[in-house]
Amino acid sequence: MRRVYSSIVVLLMLLPMLSSTLAISAVPINPEIKRVENMLNIAYKARERVEYLISNVMNNVTLTNLISAAGLMDEFNGNVTLFNEGKILLDEAKGAYDAGNYALALNKVSQALDLFRDVFKNIHVIVCKAGGCLEDENAIKAEGLIVAANRTLERINSIRELGDIPEEAYSKLSEAESLLNIAELRNLLAKGNVSGVAHRIADAEKLIADAIKIIKSKAEEKCAERVDKFIAKINETFNKIVEKARSLGVNASEVLKMFGFNNLNEIQEMKNNLIGKVKSFVKFGNVIQAIKEMNDAMEKIRNMNREMEKVRYIAQYQFNAELEVKVEKSFRKPFTVLDITITNTGNATLIFPNSAFGLIIEKSVDGFWKPVYTPISAQVLIMLKPGESRHIVVKVDLPAGTYRVVVHAMCEKVLTPVTAQAEFTIP
Repeated sequence: MRRVYSSIVVLLMLLPMLSSTLAISAVPINPEIKRVENMLNIAYKARERVEYLISNVMNNVTLTNLISAAGLMDEFNGNVTLFNEGKILLDEAKGAYDAGNYALALNKVSQALDLFRDVFKNIHVIVCKAGGCLEDENAIKAEGLIVAANRTLERINSIRELGDIPEEAYSKLSEAESLLNIAELRNLLAKGNVSGVAHRIADAEKLIADAIKIIKSKAEEKCAERVDKFIAKINETFNKIVEKARSLGVNASEVLKMFGFNNLNEIQEMKNNLIGKVKSFVKFGNVIQAIKEMNDAMEKIRNMNREMEKVRYIAQYQFNAELEVKVEKSFRKPFTVLDITITNTGNATLIFPNSAFGLIIEKSVDGFWKPVYTPISAQVLIMLKPGESRHIVVKVDLPAGTYRVVVHAMCEKVLTPVTAQAEFTIP
């Protein structure tokens, strides 16, 4: 609701000089219809305003040359594409309104307004980055730029909260923050220096982008190390399972045939292919896909292990993998501080996927548990022996509700997953 309201306020400030309106019935049947009508009127005015701005830039040879020379033409064209998507959403909103589906109409028109607002702001920033000026476009208002500056400052803070930021990246974030001094920006706007403020925001965003590249590069290096260790652990664990099966007189090949492998050479080939794929994903920055491949491989090995556990000779070697989690909470406004104790209550060593013990905080929503927070953590395997306990303190800013802490581990010996959970409430 706040997002819709902010879109209305910004666009009302941006569109004082346009008079065209949407021809819709003047007598609403109910308040919901009137609300949709008003939103559609605002959206059509916004569309005209942004279309006029895009046309002015595209028809100005000097501006297009500057944008092209600055290497920003793709970014400009991307915003034109976003504007066209907004027009499609607006047409869909009008269609939904005509069909009497006012909830859908409101959703579509809100999305269209968001796109129009973003494109309007982005094009001004692009022109300023390129060294051009649109100061005569009085629709770009002071408060809109201040809002953009504050959002950029929020991005800087959220990046810093990641922790373990390289010094070079931290320096760029600090430089960007200094450009976004709100008092200085308001002083410039009071003097009518709109382009100066837009330039500072654009420069700050460029510094943030540079910082993110540095952070991402360092993270990928660490991820590559984690991948190598993780794959080595899978390889080692699987080999131990096979060796155990052999030592107990179990025909490991018979078990492998359940999964489409004729012999151990084929399973070795599969592991080599996996290593190649994962390293390739990491090399090209696709960390998410690399993790997915590792998880898939882990699940396959778990399945194989479960089949082996069915064999009579292995039954006596089953392990009791159990985990317990307790939560104590305290409050330091606006944060809730969770002191979480994790205890291995079984007789087997447990492996956790990261330094946060695979912890996830979930919220109860309409009878379902939905993840709402995962702490930033070092991607290293953590071992917890039988009877051992560990503590982790998490500071969260969450609304009132019922939550639960869930931790995930894996039994070292047989690779079976283990989870534990503890509920708590925030008043």
